[in-house]
Amino acid sequence: MVEPVGFLGVTRSVAEPLSRGTTVVSHSRTIEAADRFRWYQDGVERLPFDPLSPYRRGGSTPEVAVEQMRAAGFDLRAGAERDIGLPTQAAFALAERLTGVQVTRGLLETAPLTGTLVDLPRP
Repeated sequence: MVEPVGFLGVTRSVAEPLSRGTTVVSHSRTIEAADRFRWYQDGVERLPFDPLSPYRRGGSTPEVAVEQMRAAGFDLRAGAERDIGLPTQAAFALAERLTGVQVTRGLLETAPLTGTLVDLPRP
């Protein structure tokens, strides 16, 4: 799923139930460079983190993807200097490693588009 200018994929109350019986990986970055990455499996949030601060991880298994995060390009040392663009590239690389799906320009240009309306759960 690609959601331009949206946030449903990183909204826990939406993504967590959507992941039941499957895997959901989502990454969101706002124009202000506020990032959020979330990995769910079978209704469980396994790994949420801010790609600008990947050393601060949460979820049910925050350490399970450490090697994959490093291989994707994340520097997991607290306070490490970061280029603002690299965390987005690393987030796409990590999503590919976790799902096996490579998001390429060709995929985005040729994928069939389907629209839907989503009622947001109330807190």
